[in-house]
Amino acid sequence: MYTNKEIWNVTYPIFLGLLAQNVINVTDTAFLGHVGEVALGAAAMGGLLYICVYTVAFGFSVGSQILIARRNGEGNFRAVGPIMWQGSAFSLGMAVALLILMYGFAEPLIRMLITSDAIFTATYEFFVWRIWGFLFAFVNVMFRGLYIGITRTKVLTMNAIVMALVNVFLDYVLVFGELGFPEMALRWGSFGFSNSRGFLTGVLSGLYVLEG
Repeated sequence: MYTNKEIWNVTYPIFLGLLAQNVINVTDTAFLGHVGEVALGAAAMGGLLYICVYTVAFGFSVGSQILIARRNGEGNFRAVGPIMWQGSAFSLGMAVALLILMYGFAEPLIRMLITSDAIFTATYEFFVWRIWGFLFAFVNVMFRGLYIGITRTKVLTMNAIVMALVNVFLDYVLVFGELGFPEMALRWGSFGFSNSRGFLTGVLSGLYVLEG
């Protein structure tokens, strides 16, 4: 039987991680809002389409998380690794398939939803860059499921804090082209926001494994 303190120690890092994710979303919106109304509208529409597809991976990761938590609770730790690797391989394969599918159908899909030519063009540019994030984000949620399943959630907080700080800096230098960096605006707003998350998750997860 878990005590309230033990439950709190597992849940508060998840809460802080979700809070950091919201900080990232607010930061992204603030920077793109300074680019212009079209860029902000494109990011909103393209981001919504991205989330609709992303929830497929998130749902699968929750199922894997349940299996991992069950094996961890049973003390069958050797079974956790195969679940993680098989789930990651399936998620990556699903990411590749959905990337190809969305790349092919993005234009007619967005055209059905948007009548403004300016916002359509910007949304299409945003979305076809952002869907490359599937390759990182789909594995990202598997790591999230792993750490929740084995109740080592503090790594999620560390990941989210580093991710938020890096995102603020890269937003500033790449959206506006500051400090000698190229001005990428929507291209960074789509590709960077999602892919930097997956990259940092992989780096921090690797460091956490090495530490213990």
